[in-house]
Amino acid sequence: MRDELRYKHKTVRVLRRRQASVRTKWEDRGWEFEEQRDRRFRTDLAFKRELPKPRWGLRIGCSLLALAIVAGLVVGGLRYLPQHEPTAAERAQADAAAALRVLRAGDLPALEPHLAAHRGNRDFAYYFASQATPRDLGDALSTVAGTGDAQLDEAVDAHEYDITLTDLAGVLALATHGTGARALPTEWTDNFATATTTPEVLYGSAEQNADADAQ
Repeated sequence: MRDELRYKHKTVRVLRRRQASVRTKWEDRGWEFEEQRDRRFRTDLAFKRELPKPRWGLRIGCSLLALAIVAGLVVGGLRYLPQHEPTAAERAQADAAAALRVLRAGDLPALEPHLAAHRGNRDFAYYFASQATPRDLGDALSTVAGTGDAQLDEAVDAHEYDITLTDLAGVLALATHGTGARALPTEWTDNFATATTTPEVLYGSAEQNADADAQ
């Protein structure tokens, strides 16, 4: 699309006897005479001059170049910003959360690497035990139970199971000895003791289970 012409306007007020010389002066300076407005004692001479066409392409190109430079500086600066490195406690908390997901899925073989990697780690023990309920632990262990007189399912490696059970017991024992911010709440200890001495609290009595199966 063709650009429209743009003008700058100027009005000069002069004495009538000087209007010819003033007009010539401004025309020599590149101003185009438009009109003359006579007043009582003076005359107004109106001039106009074409403004240069805006160089939009150059302006846009320069703007884009400036934007690219700024973006490059920002991206380059981000490389040198200090990155947050998780603390040992934060890493232990994240690993404990992952171990809990495996526990609740009943995958004891997959749980063992998590436990083995954090043997003696009080932070891991606290974050794991504080979120693991007695029911979570009982359900996970029941997934490897055998039938009849067999204590373990025939597909379970007894040696690997013993290692997992030992590491799991070690994590819970370590958590119960936590102090200060790593001390388990009294409620957790009470619930665990109740669950181990009276498991019907967790699973119901045999009569209740029989009634539930019959329904």
